[in-house]
Amino acid sequence: MKRVRSENDSKPTIKKQSDIFQLGKALFRRTAIPNRLIGREREVQTLTKFWNEFVIGNQPGCLYISGSPGTGKTALLAHVKRNMATKPQPKNHQIKTVMINCMAIDDPKWIYVKLVSEFGSSQMSDNCSEAIVQAKKLLVNAKKKAINVVILDEIDHLVTKDQDVLYTLFEWASLPSSRLVLIGIANALDLTNRVLPRLRAKNCEPQLLNFNPYQPSDISNIIKDRLYSLQNSNSDDAKKAKAETNDKPSLPLMQPAAVELCAKKVAARKGDLRSAFDICQQAIELAQKEHRKNQGPAKNVLGDIKNNTKQQPAPEITTDQPLVTIRHVIAASNPITAATGVNKLKSLTSQQQIVLATFLNVKQKNPRILFMDARNEYMNLIKANGTVPELSNTEFHTVVSNIQDAGMVTMKMAKEHAKRQILLNIDDTDIQTLIEHTPLLKTLFQ
Repeated sequence: MKRVRSENDSKPTIKKQSDIFQLGKALFRRTAIPNRLIGREREVQTLTKFWNEFVIGNQPGCLYISGSPGTGKTALLAHVKRNMATKPQPKNHQIKTVMINCMAIDDPKWIYVKLVSEFGSSQMSDNCSEAIVQAKKLLVNAKKKAINVVILDEIDHLVTKDQDVLYTLFEWASLPSSRLVLIGIANALDLTNRVLPRLRAKNCEPQLLNFNPYQPSDISNIIKDRLYSLQNSNSDDAKKAKAETNDKPSLPLMQPAAVELCAKKVAARKGDLRSAFDICQQAIELAQKEHRKNQGPAKNVLGDIKNNTKQQPAPEITTDQPLVTIRHVIAASNPITAATGVNKLKSLTSQQQIVLATFLNVKQKNPRILFMDARNEYMNLIKANGTVPELSNTEFHTVVSNIQDAGMVTMKMAKEHAKRQILLNIDDTDIQTLIEHTPLLKTLFQ
């Protein structure tokens, strides 16, 4: 007897309800590595060409990658690096790759000690002057067979007043005898304007690659691609459905409209893909809690639990049953996309706002904010204005501590308190908005 196909036969199935939420949340963890890369074709092409020309071509070179946070700079470079590692390599060609996050380095000059350590020198020194010599021998030595690839994430944290560290590293990567391929990654778009003139004069100018913020269509495509991976495409049902229908399968777990809303909200703010992932993860969490709340043993009219029927296993969810809706995305996105930074800043006292704005002022001159530099900048501003009471050293430290307790800044440890580095946890644009809309701050800083 011929089997009659039901409506759901043509729909691929995904995991059961007990698993689908956990798998969905795992897809959008910031540390999750996608199966494939969506978008950024121009950037992939540029990075692949650079890697082939210099790393595979066994030639020294340097590249500077810039772009706003969350535009995929580090993730895309890691993807290209993994992809190139699977390609056939020239015979006897050795590649040593080291990736360093410069935020973890207390003093820019300690980058040389870190490089010597990472490349495994048996004569490692804690003295910066000696470490520079050792690092140069390791990285700039024509007799060495291996090509050394150094990837410096957050490279703008190596900025110094005379820019000596950055100049030295880029110059090493430009020497004909060098065995160094240097790739610097930073959020600062203007770093090259401060560093390039001298590098250009010495013919050490790096290649430049800028990442623009993600557009709504980019964010939507990336989210959807990850959601489609939830489908058990290797199952017999899925294969049969694919053979019997030419229709594109429905999107698992989330409504397409919910995905589009998330993409538009994030793109309208700053195009930070990480924010989109956070919203998706939180929206799935909300849907999961709602699902658990709605589940439970069935009751009769008297409120007694029905126990005369055998409990049925949870049905599989077909792709026409999205669980995350627009409502969930709105609830999840409000704390993330709302102007929470500006609202927090408005709740600060006047002196706290002045100190925080001072940090931004220092950062615009030097991305590495030191406590002593911020203190000196604050004193100069207050004295120049003449109307705002000046905080004593103790009061200034207390204000900075209060701002840190509010989660707006982080002070890194250092042997000398004056040399403690201050990291901003509030977006620069939020502080700038506060300055523009606060008469006192506008007078001081504009």
